[in-house]
Amino acid sequence: MFKLAKRSYPITAKLLTSSDGTKIYAEATGDPSKPSIIFVPGFALSAVVFDGLFHNERLLEKYYLVLYEPRGHARSGQPEAEEAYASQRYADDFLAVVRGFNLHKPIWAGWSASGAISTDIITALGPDAVSAFVYISGVPTMVGSEAFRTDFLNSCVGGLLTPDAVGQAQAAMTFVNGCFEKPDAVPYLMRVAMVGSTFTQTPTARLRGLMRQQDPSALYRASAGGLPLLFVYGQKDGAVKTDVIGKVLRQHFKRLLVREIPGVGHTPFIEAPDAFVAHLIEFADQVC
Repeated sequence: MFKLAKRSYPITAKLLTSSDGTKIYAEATGDPSKPSIIFVPGFALSAVVFDGLFHNERLLEKYYLVLYEPRGHARSGQPEAEEAYASQRYADDFLAVVRGFNLHKPIWAGWSASGAISTDIITALGPDAVSAFVYISGVPTMVGSEAFRTDFLNSCVGGLLTPDAVGQAQAAMTFVNGCFEKPDAVPYLMRVAMVGSTFTQTPTARLRGLMRQQDPSALYRASAGGLPLLFVYGQKDGAVKTDVIGKVLRQHFKRLLVREIPGVGHTPFIEAPDAFVAHLIEFADQVC
């Protein structure tokens, strides 16, 4: 379980404005003079999943913690136009968060499908925009992402795209429970919050996010040039093919740290928080 911070830091919430006017929901906590880590939640979910990390004593001793919800998710804006989900827009959202909290070269950590936003950031802003990336069971790009997903996750994605409310609710429950190796060991309120957040996403936003186009070549050039990456995942992950992702990352990233957490699924930061935080600090201490 998490060790809660001895010192209570306030959480600052902001609704930031991206380049096209889309509102981006973000929060921060801790000492802003410390190196910063940005966390971004995965497909169809909200940043509520990171509540535990935002009260973690070990992280707050060393880092300023920031999170934001990508466009098309939860409390951020959900534009309908296809061009609103262009790669440049996702980089602009990151930039709005960096400027909104006066960050300098943060470590950027994306969970699951949001790992692909790293491609947007490097393509638009270059490798100097960050100190490093962290993929939390994450993927490097949306290009060919079907190959990174298990049959289970592909089935859930199909269910979440159905116009039938009952079918969508069943798919949401299956999806959320499938994020954990032992769902009943996860607090019920967390699982309910995750299911509920899927219903805050419009069908158009969900489809636009899944179908958007990217070019990962700039990311792979930066990775070959020494951009650091931590790939941390659960041994029992049933949502993504960590072996396939790992093979791609080893082909491209010169400075790659891989950490597998035994006995947990797609959400190691919830299922094994102490191990996850230990690996994150191990990596962050090297790159900050």
